[in-house]
Amino acid sequence: EGSPQSAHPALAVYAAQGGSGRARERSGRRSLRVMAMATMLGASGAFKVLFVYTVIIFISYQSWHSLPEPLGPSAQPGLFSEHRAMAVVRKLADDIGGRQVGTNGVREAGRYLLSELEDIRAVAEAERPDLDVEIDVQTTSGAYHLELFLTPFYLTYDNLENVILRIRPRNATTNAALLVNAHFDSAIASPGAADCAACTAIAVEVARAIVSSDSA
Repeated sequence: EGSPQSAHPALAVYAAQGGSGRARERSGRRSLRVMAMATMLGASGAFKVLFVYTVIIFISYQSWHSLPEPLGPSAQPGLFSEHRAMAVVRKLADDIGGRQVGTNGVREAGRYLLSELEDIRAVAEAERPDLDVEIDVQTTSGAYHLELFLTPFYLTYDNLENVILRIRPRNATTNAALLVNAHFDSAIASPGAADCAACTAIAVEVARAIVSSDSA
């Protein structure tokens, strides 16, 4: 999609090519500023700036290409597996597809996620006697206020279901908690793989790894 930001350079180039005196004047002023900055920095200062930018680019490149190797389906249950998470994404986005609010798709997604969480609870009951794992399905209705182009309006929702999994040590001495949440509905005319089946899959796989790990 286009945007004002992506359109501005083309308009500026077009105006300069059109021979506008004002555009040439602005261009000349920018050139003078660049030349003045280069003069103030001198050769040593320019080299330092170039060196800093080179280091930043190098670190960014290395960080991007030095990510951990994704783990496959045979990864230890207590480790986060990209393969297992992607299976959840494919179930939601490919098999179920559109999950718009009020559709059968979002209800099917809720049932599927509930079954995934029940499997996680079963693992905890069998292997982690030190954990309490609870599942709750919350049904909620309400509305919230938005403004679009300075025009106020309200979005309402009725009987939406939130699927909740709570994991806590049985000998916990504090009420401190970490919330990991994601929405599993999708936008209109979209299977919602990135928005937000991927987020949902991460939450499911993190929960699975926690209850399957002896040290979590």
